[in-house]
Amino acid sequence: AAWEARQVAQSNDHKRLCMLFRSGAVELWSTESGTKLSARRFARMPDQLRAASGGCAVLTGSEVMLVRPHDEATALAAGAVAIGGAGDALLVASHSEVRQFVAGAVAARWPIGGGVTAMTVVGERLVVGYANGSIEVHDAKTSAAIQLERTPASRPAVLLAGPRGLIFAGFSNGTLGAWNSLDGSRLRAARLHGRIAHMQVSQQRLFVASALGQSLRWDLQSFHLPYCAFMQLLWKRVGVTWQAGEAVESPPPNHA
Repeated sequence: AAWEARQVAQSNDHKRLCMLFRSGAVELWSTESGTKLSARRFARMPDQLRAASGGCAVLTGSEVMLVRPHDEATALAAGAVAIGGAGDALLVASHSEVRQFVAGAVAARWPIGGGVTAMTVVGERLVVGYANGSIEVHDAKTSAAIQLERTPASRPAVLLAGPRGLIFAGFSNGTLGAWNSLDGSRLRAARLHGRIAHMQVSQQRLFVASALGQSLRWDLQSFHLPYCAFMQLLWKRVGVTWQAGEAVESPPPNHA
């Protein structure tokens, strides 16, 4: 159906909702009042949608448009191949660089290009996904880059920053996973039917949905706990230590 939502994006403060429909229409809604703030239809179906400062950013062809309240739409960038989000900031990739836009102005640049399909920012590190499935983490201060381990040979569709330096990645073949941005190690992986279309962290949980309607939820509570509280939780679930080559039931250490 023409009015079936193809992509959905929510602002960092959860006050604005962007929706891209199969008709090519983009709508901006207020989640507080439940009212439509703007609607704009594009002749060419937009490829990507992101919530950005001031409205909804869409990639249509090689042009990035920003849909603002009162049905306004302004051109933000040309020559783009992909867009991504980091809070309310917008990331735009061209064939030669990645630019970060804040409130419509360029706030940072990285000389990275060629085959970029998804992006996000973790702290001061830029995370870039490429069409061949590889994902790199670039340090803004040192220009050093590490590659995430054990990624599938599939196009990264969504990248999302998580708590404590985590990177969540969803791929076109339905694979999703969590990686440590500091050393690139993979911590967890799963697979859904269909391209990963949406990922969101809310209330200490990761919510994931595929383009074919399958979904899952990961509990991230342990990443938000102080060290001692985490050790108490771990000990309740494990309750053993490794001693002389054997698992031995032991009383918990003092982490009060």
